[in-house]
Amino acid sequence: FRHFGSPFCYVAARGESTTAPGQLDLQQARALGMPASSGEPLFALLGGRQIAHSPGPGTYNRWLRSQGRTASYVPVVTEDLGSTLRLLSDLGLLGASITMPLKRQAVAQSNPSDLARRLGAANSIRPGKDGWESHNSDVTGVRVPLTARVKPGQTALILGAGGAARAAAAACQDLGLRVVMAARRPEQTQVLGKVFGRGVSVGCSLGHRAIANAFQFTRDAVVILSERARFKTGDLLKNLCL
Repeated sequence: FRHFGSPFCYVAARGESTTAPGQLDLQQARALGMPASSGEPLFALLGGRQIAHSPGPGTYNRWLRSQGRTASYVPVVTEDLGSTLRLLSDLGLLGASITMPLKRQAVAQSNPSDLARRLGAANSIRPGKDGWESHNSDVTGVRVPLTARVKPGQTALILGAGGAARAAAAACQDLGLRVVMAARRPEQTQVLGKVFGRGVSVGCSLGHRAIANAFQFTRDAVVILSERARFKTGDLLKNLCL
């Protein structure tokens, strides 16, 4: 990648023979479009270690190639969004997807859209005229597939309190659903209360039966697990009797 200041980018022959954290192996480099993308700006997926297993980079790089573009969508594992954005800016970053645990950092370190500011979480960021601009498209990502499957007045139980859970709550509100959020820690319920006010019921519970007993669910309830929810889906559904 020429923006690194070198004519070469070393990769490992195989995944088990990498010599440094984050080094690509040959198969990964080919999937990301190297070396065809060596002179092009890049897009990035920013998040924790879980993004190493994301199908996103492979999917979007195939799409970029099908459009005749040589730019690449590269996963970057980090917990420090500010430093990472400064580095990627120097490398010609065109935009980035943001996932856990960086969604709230993205709002704090950018000029957020009205929706991202209200939810306190963003999942995409790009350079703008006055610095970084962020937005939250997770709301659309939840609302669109649910639109044809739910009716106003149904209950939506959302397990989690992070950025994805907040987006899910906003989407369900848009669809006229009764929204209940189950957070794992008491302090999370206080934050969610400030974000959504009386429009969302918030509880704090760690157990499946406690969740089931805390609220009156019907058989047409919608259950949404956010990316950080620590629940076994089968046990949860059994206890909710859905």
